[in-house]
Amino acid sequence: MAIAGLCGAGGHARWYGSPVSAYLYAAETAEKWLAETSATEVIIAGTGDDPARDEFAAVFGVLLRDVPHRFVNIQQAALFPEGAAVVLLHPAPAPLMDLYATAATAERTIPLRPGEGFLMVVTLPAHSAPTPSSPFVPLRWLSNGVNFVGVDAPRPNGDFRLYWEVGEPRVDGRYYFLNHVQDALGNELAQTDVPALAMSQWRPGDVVVSRFVLQDLEKGVRPLTIRTGMYHFPSLEQIYLLDENAAPYEDAAETIVPLD
Repeated sequence: MAIAGLCGAGGHARWYGSPVSAYLYAAETAEKWLAETSATEVIIAGTGDDPARDEFAAVFGVLLRDVPHRFVNIQQAALFPEGAAVVLLHPAPAPLMDLYATAATAERTIPLRPGEGFLMVVTLPAHSAPTPSSPFVPLRWLSNGVNFVGVDAPRPNGDFRLYWEVGEPRVDGRYYFLNHVQDALGNELAQTDVPALAMSQWRPGDVVVSRFVLQDLEKGVRPLTIRTGMYHFPSLEQIYLLDENAAPYEDAAETIVPLD
């Protein structure tokens, strides 16, 4: 990739014009904080979690190739490792960015060209994951090693957030979330299927906040029920919830939404 050759001898970001200098400075800042803190990895929070498909992930995957790093699509999910980490954030606004800003112990903004916003680099302490407003008690254990921790009740714009924890993944592949919204009479009001964070980015102890947008929540007879589950792709095999004996008993966790 062309940008990899821009580091040259010495690799100092100040040698180059914007936005290349900003990208290099962001990468240097992430590496510096990684060396100076207890952080053990960099989370590249961009517009995709696959560097083969997403430009932001590809560029910073190259610039940070010498340090441990992972990718997350900040438009869909926020990834919180169990240990301390440095997070490098894409300039495009995303509702989940505030979760990182709230948890950060240090923050640096790096302006881009006028009108392009800024990159942000933050440090996260260990165990920095936020807690859901409606936790599941007990946790909802799934057969693929994921634990559903809880949810935030949907906002007026349909923003619905699921908090989940990575245990010991058991089946390789790609996973999707499904959300079905039913009213009190059993009528289905909405459905949305969204890919989960790529399994290649999972580590045991991670907490991930996944965001969905649910439509037509103002319709139907109250209370509403949101049924949230997972399935394997491409097999479409349903992932089941497990009871205390590790026996499957249900295909989705339920959230009751008593909207007015």
